[in-house]
Amino acid sequence: MGEKHVVRFEPVGIEIEVDSDQTILRAAAEQGVQLMHGCKEGQCAACKSFVLEGEDIELDSYSTFALPDYEKEEGQTLLCRAHPFEDLTIELLNYDEEIIRSGLPLRTGTVEVVAIEPVTHDMRHLVVKLIEPEEIKFFPGQYMDFQVPGTDDTRSFSMANTPNRDGHFEFVIKVYPDGLFSQHLATRLQVGDRLAVEAPFGTFTLRESRTCDLVFVGGGAGMAPMLGLLRSMADRGVERKVTFYYGARTRRDLCFEKELVALSEQLADFTFVPALSEPSDDDDWTGETGLITDVVARREPSLAGRDAYVCGPPPMVDAAIVTLTRLGCSEGHIFYDKFTTTGEPEG
Repeated sequence: MGEKHVVRFEPVGIEIEVDSDQTILRAAAEQGVQLMHGCKEGQCAACKSFVLEGEDIELDSYSTFALPDYEKEEGQTLLCRAHPFEDLTIELLNYDEEIIRSGLPLRTGTVEVVAIEPVTHDMRHLVVKLIEPEEIKFFPGQYMDFQVPGTDDTRSFSMANTPNRDGHFEFVIKVYPDGLFSQHLATRLQVGDRLAVEAPFGTFTLRESRTCDLVFVGGGAGMAPMLGLLRSMADRGVERKVTFYYGARTRRDLCFEKELVALSEQLADFTFVPALSEPSDDDDWTGETGLITDVVARREPSLAGRDAYVCGPPPMVDAAIVTLTRLGCSEGHIFYDKFTTTGEPEG
């Protein structure tokens, strides 16, 4: 263990103790302070913050796309990579009053594989059950870390299910050619195998205090947290209008269509809009075509007053944020989760 230092977060006035061996984000999570974050690997910039007081900070490796050198020189830092070696005061640039004090305790545990089923040619539906501890609580939209067997590495995947008493968790995982976990999933993992996990992480959760209409934009394995949010809304009888735009390349990249159609009967006002960016002649497709951001722009003359949830590959998320703000959606009401790829958390 290293030396402990006090880190104060402004403008919320919260103080925590952080061991220098820990990152600031990790220490906050362990103490129930739910700071905004995404990948935890210095890739997505969701936890970017400004150092108001203190200078002695060391950073683990990170992407300069997330924290360019000039921003670091100005005093910005990534909380998921930052280790404090003196007391600090941090200004949170991206925070949510509703979320920050509602953190659930991190729990480590063991799960057993119940099912592995293909849902597209390159995505798998993984179902596991909790062996220990008795319970790991989470909010719909959050994610779980899996330790890759035989390594010290972890990969992060969003839960597609809602919290339940039987201890089951569902995931939609894209298989990458060089994916450390996803290749293990595709070629070696079997029903009955056990995996070490830790959860919950992430702030991609429904802001319950708001009642405005919703627009969801997703792609690829970004289907998983969207399913979690929609299933939770249906279970709890949430009556907010929601339109879910989901982008895929061809028809064989679409999944969970039957369930999403069924959800339209359970939810008060739900519309599912799938779109294919590269439909083939064999697809016999009569639905929307083009990039999903272009589809949103064609169908939505204005998004003023709406809350938006965006999840998928970083380029899609970045393009969606630009489109949504151009259509009038307030940047403070766009909540997103970037699914990074091989060598980073896979989403």
